[in-house]
Amino acid sequence: MPRRTFTDREALDALVRAFECVVTHAQLREIGVPASTITYRIRPNGPWQRVLPGVVITHRGTPTQRERVLAALRYAGDGSVLTGAAALRCHGVSRTGRSDQLLVLVPHHSQRSSHGFVTVRRTRRMPTPIAARKVASAPVARALVDECRERDTVDSVRELIATVIQASHCGLDDVVREVYAAAPQRTALSRRVLAEIGAGIRSVAEAKAREAFRNRGVPQPRWNCEIRTVDDELVAIPDGVWEDVMAALEIDSMTWHLGPARYLRTQRRQRRLLISGVPVLPVGPGDIIDDPDQFVREVLAFRRELAGRLLPTHLRVVEPRRAA
Repeated sequence: MPRRTFTDREALDALVRAFECVVTHAQLREIGVPASTITYRIRPNGPWQRVLPGVVITHRGTPTQRERVLAALRYAGDGSVLTGAAALRCHGVSRTGRSDQLLVLVPHHSQRSSHGFVTVRRTRRMPTPIAARKVASAPVARALVDECRERDTVDSVRELIATVIQASHCGLDDVVREVYAAAPQRTALSRRVLAEIGAGIRSVAEAKAREAFRNRGVPQPRWNCEIRTVDDELVAIPDGVWEDVMAALEIDSMTWHLGPARYLRTQRRQRRLLISGVPVLPVGPGDIIDDPDQFVREVLAFRRELAGRLLPTHLRVVEPRRAA
């Protein structure tokens, strides 16, 4: 029996344009493309390529990241929603730390399973999708929590949550709600990081410093609190402040402060502290992470130098939410 041919080029071209070169076998068959033609075109040296079961890209070049995302959603089926790191990138989060595996949510009754570069998660709590860059994506907080549930180190969870919240992609309350609405499996790291944030921690380096102090019996500073004058004028919000010696800990890094502009603001803040009579101990994230013992020795020496000094009487330390 001769192989059927397909002659409606206009219909095919319209389909390819509408779906950005990423189409399913079902879509092709709907416009009359025979299964044998699909098989012929995705042969090893053919003009098309099979990227996932039942999903075709109508060129032979390396698929773009967008084509991979579209293929993942078309493979997962109607009602699927992109989540995790890829969804965060669609929302404009640049530093997600992952680019290979795509995470997709499907309704709990779906029988679709993970395949290749697509991880499929069934859920009874499907989010209302947001069209981020014309892709059906989970809201930022949901995508963040879903991605954190896939990770196995607390540092990677700390960094991602800090990146999203510090850049104001979503609020802390949104993240808290998502974590506690999720099934408890694989949320332990997220809950731990949220507890650190509740204690004032805002970055991986701060969390590492907090751990170093706790493990070695060093007094904890108050993290990310305001130093104000008695007249309620804001002096600065250092990374940490020891009230007993009225001294500040500042973690200096362009990376951890999300770019040169914030780094320059950090330097200006340190100058204001020094002018107001608050000694500052500047450290880099590497000082804390690479050699915590040496970091603690320097902190203890810094505190010893300040012991017994006259404290400035015109300053007070205030929790940000309670500040006037």
